[in-house]
Amino acid sequence: MYPPFIVPPPHIVPPGNSEEDIIKEIHLTGLVNLHPNIIQFYGVTKLKDEVNYSLVLEYAEDGTLRKYLRDNAIGFEWKDQLRFAKEIASAISWFHDDAGIIHGDLHPNNILISKGTIKLATRSYCITEKSDVYSLGVLFWELTSRGSPFNFDTKLRDEIPSVIINILNGVREKPIPDTNAKFVKLYEKCWKHEPNDRPDIHQVNLELDAIDNNTSTVSDFKGDECLISLDNKTPQIFENNNVSTTFYSEESKYLISSDNKIPQIFEYDNPQKLSNFEAVGSGHFASVHSVKWRRTTTKYALKIFRKSYMSDIINEIYLMKTVDCHPNIIRIYGVTKLEGETNYSLLLEYADRGTLGKYLKDNATTFKDQMKFANEMTSAILCLHENEIIHGDLHPGNILIHQHTIKIADFGRSRKHGSAINKKEKAYGVVPYMDPKILEKILKDHSCDLTKKSDIYSLAVIFWQLTSCRPPFESETDDGLNIRIINGEREIPMPNTDSGYVKLYQRCWKFEPDDRPDIFEIVSILNNIISEKNNATISSEASEITKELENDNQSCQITVRNY
Repeated sequence: MYPPFIVPPPHIVPPGNSEEDIIKEIHLTGLVNLHPNIIQFYGVTKLKDEVNYSLVLEYAEDGTLRKYLRDNAIGFEWKDQLRFAKEIASAISWFHDDAGIIHGDLHPNNILISKGTIKLATRSYCITEKSDVYSLGVLFWELTSRGSPFNFDTKLRDEIPSVIINILNGVREKPIPDTNAKFVKLYEKCWKHEPNDRPDIHQVNLELDAIDNNTSTVSDFKGDECLISLDNKTPQIFENNNVSTTFYSEESKYLISSDNKIPQIFEYDNPQKLSNFEAVGSGHFASVHSVKWRRTTTKYALKIFRKSYMSDIINEIYLMKTVDCHPNIIRIYGVTKLEGETNYSLLLEYADRGTLGKYLKDNATTFKDQMKFANEMTSAILCLHENEIIHGDLHPGNILIHQHTIKIADFGRSRKHGSAINKKEKAYGVVPYMDPKILEKILKDHSCDLTKKSDIYSLAVIFWQLTSCRPPFESETDDGLNIRIINGEREIPMPNTDSGYVKLYQRCWKFEPDDRPDIFEIVSILNNIISEKNNATISSEASEITKELENDNQSCQITVRNY
């Protein structure tokens, strides 16, 4: 895994639209995150003193394809050219077939190199798949020339329209001498003017596979010596970096004005090909369905928001991507918008055993099971708190079970440490699991700050529920319950529960946050409880074995005497 780096979003739009633009970028990067030739997406963040969000992406240490091709010190033989062509085509095939995405902005500055391997950066506009194929044709030519088409890097701004007119009139670059004939024939088909005359990405890949990578093309090639140059103008540095991408779009309508709004990239015909929708659960802010993606048999969870704001969705994605590498935290795969829906949806890891609350109700658990679940929950909360994240809504409906393993979910109310909340926002919590200090401030109509100790209180109530297998205050109504909790009412420990465990969760649900242990102390105490229990079990088993051996020995002695 390469170290990530933080970059600003590749297309910043005016205030009011920038958050939606980032949502679209996250959507696209998330869908193609598993392909080895596409830049990996790790998360979204906001840097100190910055107004806009930034995406955290895989780092490509060798820079752009353009820089790579222009560096004459780098050897670039035919087998490397063909390998790069195949890697680019493979990534585009994944875009078109597996993710249902049109890249729409293919050029050497959007293609990166990492450890000698192609890495496409994602970007999308509402154009056709054949537009990507055209750009691919130009890129293939550039792999053999190592220079920009029509010497475009050196063009002055007022010379650009004439280049566009030439392209529209069918002018193309001439093949570099000694280039493999099949490769030339392929890219010349790809850059034909009419989209219907171009091959699709399947045909491109088939023809690439049929080309011999041992066939020599360009030997002892020296950079610009083989370029077909229209003139020898001095290079001009443009303030607008988009100018240098002009040649790679086949029609001038995509480059007339930089003021044009980026077209909507989500087609409302379910482009992700999600199917087999089954309702899983429903809450105040969202409903959850299990779905399958395209032709796979893998199930995913789709969280469909009833009402949401871009900032809330970005916050949830940002927090989840910070910690979803943890085995006890649900993973996020992407974001989408379904047909007929005005709000976005999150594509998440699916948990096959449902919520912890349902699991405890339907299944008998041993103390060993209870300690396993407690330990996994604590591990997940430790990860959150180490990353300065407060979950803020821990209860058994937001804790899932997948293959007998805890998965913390629903970061809709999660915050970074120190974030203020207001009465209206927090009033939707599940009262028996809510920090009584928060309840008190809500009743007094005061704003309050979520703290890590709020999660500790919720964790304590869940610890109790692991042993009771029922919700706290199950037979009581919510009327006045918040007052009674504020006044110190708590559930009674279940008979025969480990005394150390009871003492731990009773400390965790104290009224004053400062009287509660932090997550580090909880981890330590819980580990000691589990270790002592394991040692006691081992000791007990050893004692039983000793007794059995003694009994066997006595039996042998009696048998000998009788004999």
